[in-house]
Amino acid sequence: MAASYYVTTPIYYVNADPHIGHAYTTLAADALARWHRLLGEDVYFLTGTDEHGKKIEEAAQKAGISPLEHATRVSARFRELWQVLDIEYDDFIRTTEPRHEAVVADLWQRMMAAGDIYLGKYEGWYSVGDEAYFTEDELVDGRSPTGHEVAWVVEPSYFFRLSKYGPRLLEHLRARPGFVRPESRYNEIVRFVEQGLQDISISRTTFKWGIPVPEHPDHVVYVWVDALTNYVSALGGPDAPLYEQFWPEAVHLIGKDILRFHAVFWPCFLMSAGLPPPKSMFAHGWWTHAGRKMSKTFGNVIDPGAMAQQYGADTFRYFLLREVTFGLDGDFSEAALRDRINGDLANDYGNLLNRSLGMLQKYRDGVVPSGGAAGPEDEALRTAFAASRETLLKAMDEMAFHRALAAIWDLVRAGNKYVDATAPWALAKQGAAERLDAVLYNLCETLRIVGVWTLPFLPRKAADLLDRLGAPADVRDVPSTAAWGRLPAGLQTTVGDPLFPRLEALAKAPPETEKKPETPKPMPAPEKKPTVTDTTTIQYDDFAKLDLRVAKVLTAEKHPDADRLLKLTIDAGDGRERTVCAGIAAHYTPQEMVGRTVVLLANLAPRKIRGVMSEGMLLAAGAETVKLLSVAGDLPPGTKIS
Repeated sequence: MAASYYVTTPIYYVNADPHIGHAYTTLAADALARWHRLLGEDVYFLTGTDEHGKKIEEAAQKAGISPLEHATRVSARFRELWQVLDIEYDDFIRTTEPRHEAVVADLWQRMMAAGDIYLGKYEGWYSVGDEAYFTEDELVDGRSPTGHEVAWVVEPSYFFRLSKYGPRLLEHLRARPGFVRPESRYNEIVRFVEQGLQDISISRTTFKWGIPVPEHPDHVVYVWVDALTNYVSALGGPDAPLYEQFWPEAVHLIGKDILRFHAVFWPCFLMSAGLPPPKSMFAHGWWTHAGRKMSKTFGNVIDPGAMAQQYGADTFRYFLLREVTFGLDGDFSEAALRDRINGDLANDYGNLLNRSLGMLQKYRDGVVPSGGAAGPEDEALRTAFAASRETLLKAMDEMAFHRALAAIWDLVRAGNKYVDATAPWALAKQGAAERLDAVLYNLCETLRIVGVWTLPFLPRKAADLLDRLGAPADVRDVPSTAAWGRLPAGLQTTVGDPLFPRLEALAKAPPETEKKPETPKPMPAPEKKPTVTDTTTIQYDDFAKLDLRVAKVLTAEKHPDADRLLKLTIDAGDGRERTVCAGIAAHYTPQEMVGRTVVLLANLAPRKIRGVMSEGMLLAAGAETVKLLSVAGDLPPGTKIS
C-alpha cells in the first residue's frame, strides 16, 4: 500500500483579493503535493477560503450585498488565480459549506463534553482586522501588533480551558521537535507555552455572520475555531475514511503571522476533542517589496496573477521558491526575477535542452542512441548526478525548496560543462561514432532526470522537456531517477522553440534599484595600508558599537551568481534566521559549513550582494589560506563576544 501525504494551506480570508503571500504558500503546497505524487504516494492537497466573521459582515454591508454573496465573489477569485498558477489541489473548501458547519458543531460538542467550555463574560481589546483579542501588553502604540485598530469589547462569551492543556502541549512539543518548523519558530512556540496559557474566548454575540453555537444560537463560533476545523471537515470528519487515511500525515503550511493559532490553539482544541494533533506545520516568512511591507498605501503591491501572465506561471513559481530560504522573509524584485529567467532558466536549463537535442538532431536524426563505455567525463557527470540527488531528497524532506532547486541546477550546470568537455562536434568530425553515441545518450539521460526533478516547480516546462525527449510514463517519476541509465534508446526526440527565451533588459530600472546620477569626484590618493608595526587606535565607544556574537550555520549553499561566495543561513540567537553571504567558497564547502559555530558581526548594515540580501559578516583570518574564527567551548548562538 502506498504511503499517504496530506498537505494544507491556510484557508484564505475573503476580506480582500489574493496577493503574493497567498500565492507563495499555495505554490509551496502545490510543489510538495506534486513531489510526493512523483514519489508514488497517495496525496491529498487542500486549500480554500475562510468566509465568516465580523469583518466579512461589515464588508458586505458596505457593498450592499449579503455576506454569502460577498464571500462567493472573493472565493472565486482565489480559484481563478490558482488556475493561472497551475495549482492542482484535490479539494477547495469553503467554511460556508454544510459539510464544514457540521464538523465544527461536532468539534464544539466534543470539547463541551470534555468539560472544556464554560460560559463567562469577556472584556478586552478586540481587533476586527485580526479577528483576535489582545492584552494591554500586546498592543503597540494603541493598536494590534499588526497595526490594526482595536476597540474595548464587553460581551458574554463561551471560554475554552486552554490553560488546562498547556503542560500536555509542552510535552507534545518537546517530544516532537519537528512538530513546528523551522527551528526558530519551534523555539518561539515553546517559549510562549512555557510562560503558561490563559483560557480564551471562543464565541461572539456582537455579530451574526458565523456558525451558530450548538443549542445556543445567540452565540456564533469564534472564527478561529471555525477556520481551523476545515483541515478535518474537508476529510469528512473524524469518522470518515479519508480522515483515517490522511490525518496522521497532515502537514500545515502557514504564514508566520498565524503560527500561534495553529501551533497552540489548534492542537489543544483537538486534544480536548479526543483527536490527535496534525503531524507537523511549517511557518514561512513574508514578502516585502523594495524593503517595505506591501501595501496599497505604498503602491508596492505585487499582483501574482499579473506576474504569471507577463512572465509565465512556471517562471514566477520558480522565482518565489528559489529566491529565498523557505521560512525567512524575502524581498521581491522584478529585476531579480528577470535575472533568474535569463540566467537559471534560459542560459542554464533551456540551453542544456536546446544544445543537446540540437546536436542529437544533427548527428543522429533526433533518435536517442544506446549508451557506451564510460569515460572520465562520464564518471564526473554521474558523480554530479549522485550528489545532486542526495541533496535534493534531503532538501525536499526539509521543505528547503531553494536548496532543492540549487541541487538540481548543480546537475544542469554539470550537463553544460559535460558538453564543453566532450565536444560532440569534434567527435562527429573525427568519426568517433561510438563515443559520440555515449555522449549524446548521457546528455539525454541528464535531461530526463532534470525534467523529472523539476516537474513540481516547472510543471508545464518540465513536462514539455520530457515530451520533447519522448520519455515514456514509467521513467517520469522520482523512483526512476534512483539510478543512471533508465531512458530507453531509440526514442524519437523533437527540438522545438526555446523553453525560456531570454528577456531584454528592462527599459527602466525598478524603483528599488534607481539611483540619481552622482557628480564625479576626484579619486583620493591611495591610503597606506597599516603594517604590524603601525599604531592604529580607535575609541572604546567605537568598539562597543560592534555586535560580535557566536552564531551557528544552519544551511549552506553556493551563491547562485558568484563562484567565490557561499550563501549561509545563520542562527544568531535573536529568534530569527538570517542570510549571510561569505567569500569563503574557495576554502570551505557547503557541507563543511553546516553546523559550524562561527563569529558573526551581527549589526553590519544589510546589503544586497549579487541579488542576495546579506545581514552580517563572518570573521576570518588569512589571505592565501582563509580560516574562520571560532570560540572554544559549546557556547549557544547569541553569546556576546567582548
